Amino acid sequence: NDDTFQIGARKGEYLLLDKAVGNYVSHTIFSVPTAAGKGVLLSPTVDGNIIVGPTSVEEREYDTSIRRDGFEEIRQKASKLMRDIPFSETITSFAGVRAYCDRHDFLIDWSKKAAGLFHVVGIESPGLTSAPAIGEFVANKISHSLQAKKNCNFNPIRKPQHWFHALNLTEKNKVIQQKPAFGKVICRCEEVTLGEIFEALHNNPPAHTIDGVKLRTRAGMGRCQGGFCLPSVFNTIMKEYGIQAKEITKNGGKSYIIVGGDI
Repeated sequence: NDDTFQIGARKGEYLLLDKAVGNYVSHTIFSVPTAAGKGVLLSPTVDGNIIVGPTSVEEREYDTSIRRDGFEEIRQKASKLMRDIPFSETITSFAGVRAYCDRHDFLIDWSKKAAGLFHVVGIESPGLTSAPAIGEFVANKISHSLQAKKNCNFNPIRKPQHWFHALNLTEKNKVIQQKPAFGKVICRCEEVTLGEIFEALHNNPPAHTIDGVKLRTRAGMGRCQGGFCLPSVFNTIMKEYGIQAKEITKNGGKSYIIVGGDI
């Protein structure tokens, strides 16, 4: 019931280029920021792709669909920054919806109207850069308010779930001898093994969807966008959880992979 500010939705659309052209830029390139943000940029990703975008579209609701006009807007604006951008190597597109506050500034404080409510809203640019510091600040504020005791046994370091590809041949063979599932590659584009899929399904917190496995292991994030590995991931989830094919979803809710039939 805190109505001292309003939250709006601003959609940003992106294009992702294949790793084959990952050396097209070596660092992030963007134009002079405007009132709407930094605008369209080109940037290498930590996994070797090139990301281009985002657009900035005011939305009335949470809508992550991609507009046809969005592609052309990205192409036109990005082409003012670099020549001959290899858009033919685009492997996927996606959109995210960013929440913004009508105060147009970070709001990180206790609510003045609702007891026990702590606001962390309006985290616009440079929100990503600020996120780690904001997280520590808020955690300290909340824990102090709750008089929480520190858990000295807490381990903040989590082992990555896409790790096998980084080993050398000797290390890989040693792992395969102990766990043969690591000897079977499920996603050829990203070199994700069956062993890593098993880990994603059984480690805490376990994945229960196609995208859950994808976000943990990168299976399906490569050039074919799951064209080859999705059936294998699908069958592994079905077998490991003992469920029917019609129960498996892409990302929860009603995003079923198979509709109809008794399978």
